[in-house]
Amino acid sequence: NISYLEVESPGNLSAAEKAAEKSFVLLKNNGILPLDKEKLKTIGIIGPNADSRQALIGNYHGTASRYITIQEGIQDYVGDDVRILAFTRDRITEAKVVAENSDVVILCMGLDETLEGEEGDTGNSYVSGDKEDIELLGVQRELMEVIADTGKPVVFCLLAGSDLDLKYAAEKFDAVMMLWYPGCQGGKAAAKVLFGEISPSGKLPV
Repeated sequence: NISYLEVESPGNLSAAEKAAEKSFVLLKNNGILPLDKEKLKTIGIIGPNADSRQALIGNYHGTASRYITIQEGIQDYVGDDVRILAFTRDRITEAKVVAENSDVVILCMGLDETLEGEEGDTGNSYVSGDKEDIELLGVQRELMEVIADTGKPVVFCLLAGSDLDLKYAAEKFDAVMMLWYPGCQGGKAAAKVLFGEISPSGKLPV
């Protein structure tokens, strides 16, 4: 008896955003969070999941009219007061340059439905299924090392639906946050958490 138009009603979009906010788990914070946009001139947003819709939706999802990625959420939140240097692909040298020219780096790593899920999902066409190990992909591990070597403050954001080895991130980065697959409003929710409007209060289910 619920109209299809209710799928993205204002109330339900608000509920989606609130669900994302409540799911985020802060795993490490040396005091860098919350970020203060009044003290930042440049934010580097780096990593394959920074501007990825795939990394928002996981394996079981409908279709939203608009997806707010982590990069877009931060850009919308800080406006024109802070310059965004964004890099989402895997050219290591360019990512290093972005980091070196930023006051703080938001490093977005992880998986999506093409990399994990139940084998045979329509999203992964029999090529994914269970992971062979709990390591991030090699190119992501290489990118983490390059960014860590710049010495810049780093907030590491992981988008994934399962366990991953975060020992390196915990050792090298200033903050580590698990964002899971936060849905179409995920970027908006992430910005609010990163800048202290919302306190991350989620707990790990694993």
